[in-house]
Amino acid sequence: MQRPRAKRSSHHTSRSSPSTVAVAAAVIAAALSSLAAADELPPGTVGAVVGAQAGTSGSYTSLGVGAAYGLSAAWQPIADDKRVGWGVRCSVLFGYFPDASSAPVSGVLRLVELDLVARLRIAPTARPGRYLTAGLGASLLRSNEPIKPDNQRAFAGPIATFGYEHNAWGSALLGIDVRYGIIETGPTSIGLLVFVGTALR
Repeated sequence: MQRPRAKRSSHHTSRSSPSTVAVAAAVIAAALSSLAAADELPPGTVGAVVGAQAGTSGSYTSLGVGAAYGLSAAWQPIADDKRVGWGVRCSVLFGYFPDASSAPVSGVLRLVELDLVARLRIAPTARPGRYLTAGLGASLLRSNEPIKPDNQRAFAGPIATFGYEHNAWGSALLGIDVRYGIIETGPTSIGLLVFVGTALR
């Protein structure tokens, strides 16, 4: 007599091959790393500056009110989970003062200023990318005509800045600064400057 054959189960156990598991793990790791990178704030920035400046106290008539524009670059590393950081910024500003009493020859006082500022950056909230800034540094100034009352064309001295920065769309940086200087050792002005730049990793 023939023994009855055992019936084969119609259900087959599915097994994932090692290659499939490895591919899935790689995809998940890449996704997590991309999310983590999106939260990292780039340490470097470079961009354009535009705004207005006016002489203060004794420098009001010698400078008057004018426009300022230029370029700025900064290195300001900070982790996205930190609330306090530091930064160093270098800027070159070109000033245009059409009503300055210090420009009797050309009628327009033109300034070139080179700033180097160390800045403190504080996040007002736990959300990364928004910072209040306070800076102190030095500036070198050169004018096309002697500036009253010192009747000099070259000056150097301290400056102070206060502002707000906002990282937008991942790589863009928007900022606004109040700049005060040169303090005591040259013509003093106060300026409102807007920065629009891009982040550098």
